[in-house]
Amino acid sequence: MLAFVPVAEGPQLLDRAVDSLRARGELPLLANEGVTARLLALLARDDWSVADLGALVRSDQALVVAVLHAASSAASGGAVESLRVAITRLGTRRLARVALGVSVGRRACAPGPLQALRLTAWREALATALVSQTLAKRRGEDAGDAYLIGLLANIGVTIALCAFEELRAEGLDELMASRSAAAWLALVERYQILLADEAFRCWKLPPQVVRGIGSRSATLEDARRVAGLLRQHTSLGEAELSATGITDSAEQRELLALVRNLPRMIAAMSGDPHETYEHSGLLVLAPAAPRATGAREGDAQHARLTASVPRGNGDLERYDVMQLTSECLLLLGAPLAQGALARVVIEPADDEPLSMWVNVVSVAPRDDSWLAEVVPFALDPETAARWRRLIDPTKKPPSTQDTLFIDGDDSGASPLEILGAAQHASATQAPSRVASNARKEAPPRRSWLRRLF
Repeated sequence: MLAFVPVAEGPQLLDRAVDSLRARGELPLLANEGVTARLLALLARDDWSVADLGALVRSDQALVVAVLHAASSAASGGAVESLRVAITRLGTRRLARVALGVSVGRRACAPGPLQALRLTAWREALATALVSQTLAKRRGEDAGDAYLIGLLANIGVTIALCAFEELRAEGLDELMASRSAAAWLALVERYQILLADEAFRCWKLPPQVVRGIGSRSATLEDARRVAGLLRQHTSLGEAELSATGITDSAEQRELLALVRNLPRMIAAMSGDPHETYEHSGLLVLAPAAPRATGAREGDAQHARLTASVPRGNGDLERYDVMQLTSECLLLLGAPLAQGALARVVIEPADDEPLSMWVNVVSVAPRDDSWLAEVVPFALDPETAARWRRLIDPTKKPPSTQDTLFIDGDDSGASPLEILGAAQHASATQAPSRVASNARKEAPPRRSWLRRLF
C-alpha cells in the first residue's frame, strides 16, 4: 500500500518545500543559470549586441537549431545558415519567443516521473499558441504576442509539475507518492498562479503579454476552445468550429488548414516519443480507460495488421496491432512515452499503408514487451475516412464532418483490461475467442476522460 503524508500535514509540508525552491532560486525553468533566463535578461538591457546574443545562443545547440529554423521559415530567399543573420532577421521579440519555446519544451518533454502530465500540458499549450496566432492574424492583432500568450497561458502547470519532480529527487517520497492524474492536477492548482507570476517576473515578459494572459482575451478563449475540440474529436470540421462560436468562414478555412499541419508542428517541438522514463518510477497511476464504441475487438482481419513508429533519428520501430476500434488501437512492441504524440504507419496486408498521428494514452508492460493504447489525433478528412474503412470495410463511410466520441457512460472493460485478461487464456484459441473470453473475465470499470486535461 502506498504511504501518504497525513492530509493535515501534507499541504503545509508541500507549501514549505515549494517556498524553499523559490527562496533558493531553484524553481525549474526559472533558475538563473539557464540560457533562456540569461538571454531574456540580456534582451531587457539597452546595451546588448548581436555578438552577445550569438554567443549565448551558441551555448545551447537546441536553441541554435530552433533559431536557424525559425529564421529560415521567415525568409523569402531560402534557408538561413548564419546565426548572426538569423538573429538579425528574427529580431529581439521573436528571438525571445523561440528561446522560451525551446526552454519550456525541452523540460516539458524530458523523461521523468510526471512525463505524461507534462507532455499533455505541452501539447495543449502548443495547440493553443498556434491557433491563437492564426486567429490573431485574421483579426488584425499582434500574432507574435498571441502566440506567446497561448504558449504561456498555463505555464504554471508545467513549472509546478517540474517542481514536484525536483522535490521527489530531494527525497520527499511520501509527499510525492503515486497519485491519479486528477489528484496531481488538484495539487497543481494550489501553485500554478503563484508560479506563473514568478515566471513572468523572472522572464520580464512584455506587459501586453502578461495582460493578455490575465485578461483571457477573446482570441485566447477561442483558441482554448479549439484545443479542447482536439481532445474530444478525432477530426474537426466546420460544424465543430461553429459550435465553439467561430462562425467566420475565412477563419474556419484557416483553422482547418492549420489543423492539417498541427500534429507535425507539435511533434517537431516535442521530442522522440520513444524517450521514456523507467516504468516503475512513474508517479501517475494508470486509469481505467473506457471501451471505445463501435469496437470490433479480436477480428481476424486485424490480426494481419502491423505498424511502425518513426524514431527521432529516422529509424522505424515495428509493432503488432493487437486491437483496432473506432476510438483507439493497441500496439505491442517497444515502450512509448505516455502522453506523447507519435506518427503511426498502419500496414494492412491488402492496402496501402495508412499514416496518422496518435496520442499515446497509456502504456503497460506485457510479458517481455509493452502494450500501448493510442488514440487518433487531428485526422484530416481523407485519413479519417480511410481509418473508418479500415475499422469496418463493409460500412459506408460517414461524411467528413462526422466525428467519433468517447462514450462517457460506458462501464465496460477497457481494451488494456481485455488483453490483460487474455494472457490467461489458452494460447491455442483463435483471436476472436480469446478477446471474447477476456471481456467476460475483465472487471467492470467506471469511465474516465481519456485525456488528462
